[in-house]
Amino acid sequence: MPLFELNHANRTIYFRKSISSPKFTTTSILTRDAWSYVELWLKRQRKQEALVYWYQARDFHAASKRLPPVSAPLTLYYCFMNAAKALLLAKSVSFSDRHGVSGQVAGSKRSLEAEVTELKSKGIVSDLAKYLKEPEQT
Repeated sequence: MPLFELNHANRTIYFRKSISSPKFTTTSILTRDAWSYVELWLKRQRKQEALVYWYQARDFHAASKRLPPVSAPLTLYYCFMNAAKALLLAKSVSFSDRHGVSGQVAGSKRSLEAEVTELKSKGIVSDLAKYLKEPEQT
């Protein structure tokens, strides 16, 4: 479910193509569910290993919806990591077996609010950032 809907003439507009490298001349896959869209694409491309990670990401996402807010971030983190691995595998991009993220406690009391995330120079997150051509952290 999107954070907000884009509407025109009292109708919701749904995006049917990839955002980063759309191919407007190809056949559209009609779905409102991103999980199904990617699953169909991975199957059509015969990306079986990536599909395994995609299914794990989907299941972590579904589990997160049933958890309280203090527990859901962990399963959403694993959802993100598995989705990133699926993308990198599907695009034949090599990636590290490490996550590339660490957490530090800012202050004396350990809590989610006091957690500071540090992105490492090597790992799945930095490999994903390179693939997406994101600027490097300084």
